[in-house]
Amino acid sequence: MAENEIEEGFLRGADDYVTKPFSFKELMHRVKAVLRRSKPEESGVLRYRDITIKPKSHEVFVEDRAVELTKLEFDLLLELVKNRNIVLSRDQLLDRVWGDVGDYQDRTVNVAVNRLKEKIDPDKSKNYIKSVRGVGYQMC
Repeated sequence: MAENEIEEGFLRGADDYVTKPFSFKELMHRVKAVLRRSKPEESGVLRYRDITIKPKSHEVFVEDRAVELTKLEFDLLLELVKNRNIVLSRDQLLDRVWGDVGDYQDRTVNVAVNRLKEKIDPDKSKNYIKSVRGVGYQMC
């Protein structure tokens, strides 16, 4: 392949190039590296705006200030951040965060989201979580 064709590939969005013949082990390491980059939450730290989430240690920081969250609040924040800019319905949140246990009331998700909002944005100036009336919630 000509050098200009390789350059064009990178300009069109490629982030790697392997010449033939290639080592299968090297190819597998390159694929794993790309997967690690595409899943930041698995690398140990997840960032959204000025929120830093450390899933392995269950720590949350807002502007480098530690925020104490319950397990449920932590799981809710993590789910919302992983699906940022996507509206998650109350049923989706119940299924993904609460799971199959418990008998939930209509306002279970609303109450939990409001508690989470209060902890990560006590002065209500950052508007991390948007309520989409009649649908659910979204990190914005």
